[in-house]
Amino acid sequence: MRKHLIVTASAFALLTAPAFANDSFVDQIGGGNGAAVDQTGGAEGVSNITQNGNGNAAFVTQGETPVGSPGFGTAANESTINQSGDLSRAEVTQSGTPNGGLGLTNSSTINQTSSGGNSTSNNGNNVDPVGGFALEASVEQTGEGNVSTIDQINSGNFAGVRQFGESNTSAITQNGSRNRAVVNEQGQPNQINTSNFSSIIQDGDDNRANVDQDGNGHSSMVDQSGNNNRARVRDQNADFNTSNIVQSGDNNDALVDDQGVDQGGLGSNNNSDIFQTGGDNFASVNQGPGDDNDSQINQDGNMDTAMVSQTGANNMSDIDQLLGGSNNTATVTQGSDGNMSMIVQGGSMNVATHTQSVTNGNVANSTQMGSGNMATVSQ
Repeated sequence: MRKHLIVTASAFALLTAPAFANDSFVDQIGGGNGAAVDQTGGAEGVSNITQNGNGNAAFVTQGETPVGSPGFGTAANESTINQSGDLSRAEVTQSGTPNGGLGLTNSSTINQTSSGGNSTSNNGNNVDPVGGFALEASVEQTGEGNVSTIDQINSGNFAGVRQFGESNTSAITQNGSRNRAVVNEQGQPNQINTSNFSSIIQDGDDNRANVDQDGNGHSSMVDQSGNNNRARVRDQNADFNTSNIVQSGDNNDALVDDQGVDQGGLGSNNNSDIFQTGGDNFASVNQGPGDDNDSQINQDGNMDTAMVSQTGANNMSDIDQLLGGSNNTATVTQGSDGNMSMIVQGGSMNVATHTQSVTNGNVANSTQMGSGNMATVSQ
C-alpha cells in the first residue's frame, strides 16, 4: 500500500503574508510510517520527508521567528529527512533567531539507510548512519556556521554532539560495534567565532570517547581502532589547545584534563599527544594554567601508567614506555617555565618521577631498561 502526503502552506499565507511562507513535503511508502511537521512562525521554513520501509518515524519542528531574504532566496529553516529500512527514527528541532537572513541560518539533513538506526539532530547538522541495528545519533547546534557529521556502521553505537557558538566542526565515524562518542563544543562568553574542531574515529568495539571543548580554536582527535578503550578530553578552556589520542591496543584509558583554565585566557596553545598501542595502560595529562606546553606519551607495553602535569609555560615532556615492558610508572610535574623532561622505560616494575617547579630551564632525563628501578629528580 502506498501512502502519499504532500503538505504546503496555504495560498492565503503565501499571497498575503510572505513572511510566513512555510513549505512541507512528506512522501511515505509502506506500512507503519509516521511523519509530523510543525513549522512555527518565521519565513521560508522548508521541510522534506521521504520514508521507505517499515517502522519509520520523523518529527520536524522549526522556529522561532527565522527571517529569510526578502526574495526568499535564503531559507531560514530547512530540514530534509530520508529514511529507508526498518526501525528508523529521526527528530529535528531548530530554534533561535537566525541572523536576520544576513548570515548562515538553520539547516538539518538526516539520511538513514538499511535496517536499524536512530538519529536525532538539532540545528544545522548532517547525520548519516548506514547499516547495523539500534544506531542512535543526536546533534544539537546553536549558533552559525556549525557542522556536524556522524557516520555509523554496525550495531549498538551511540553518538551525541552539542555545539554552541560559531564555526564549530565535529566528525564522528563509528565502524565498530557498541561504541559511544560524545562531543561538546562551546565558546567563551561574549566571543563570537569559536571555531573548535573535533574528530572521533571508532573502528574497534566497545570503545568510549568523550570530548569537551570550552573555548576557541581547539582541535581534538581521537582514534580508537582497538577494543574496550576509554578516551576523555575534558574542559579545554582558553584558546588553541590541541589534543590527539590514538588507541590501537585494548583496554587502555587516556585522559586529557583541563588544558587551560578560564582565567584571562591562561592555558593557550598547549599540545598533548597520547599513543597507546599496548594493553591495559593508563595515561593522564593536565596542562594549564600556562601556555605553549607540549606533552607526548607513548605506551607500547602493558599495564603501564604515565601521568603529566604542566602548569608553567614552554615546558616539554616525553614519556616512552617501550614494547615488552610492563607495570612501569612515570610521573612528570613541571610548574616553572622552559623545562624539559624525558623518561624511557623498557623493563618492568620501574618508577620514575620528575618534579621541576622551582627554577626555569631545567632538563631531566631518565632511562630504565631493567626491572624494579626507581629514579627521582626534583629541581
